[in-house]
Amino acid sequence: MKKSAFLFMTFFFVLIHFITQAQDTQWKPIARGQSANGHWLVEQHRDTALTQRVFFYTKDNLLLYKEEVRGIKINVNRDRTIKRLNELLAKVAGEWQNTHAVASRQLVLDHFN
Repeated sequence: MKKSAFLFMTFFFVLIHFITQAQDTQWKPIARGQSANGHWLVEQHRDTALTQRVFFYTKDNLLLYKEEVRGIKINVNRDRTIKRLNELLAKVAGEWQNTHAVASRQLVLDHFN
């Protein structure tokens, strides 16, 4: 009886471990940038290179805006792209300071098209 209870508990904890790990491994961070307004982070989906998420944060790590971008690849190795992301961060931080909300949607997609 003790052996079966031990095996059940072991199986249960291993299962929980794999479930929680699977959720974290779908996205990988590919770039981070900082400016005077805060910082941004770009993550790429592991299976599809054309699906990325962009996060904008304040200096205090408060999430200001998050967007999932599909169909275009944000080339974070280009200076122009980094400049655009910093411009978007300034825009989002300005909106946040004025209204404590970001009204627009698809900011990143609109800015890069």
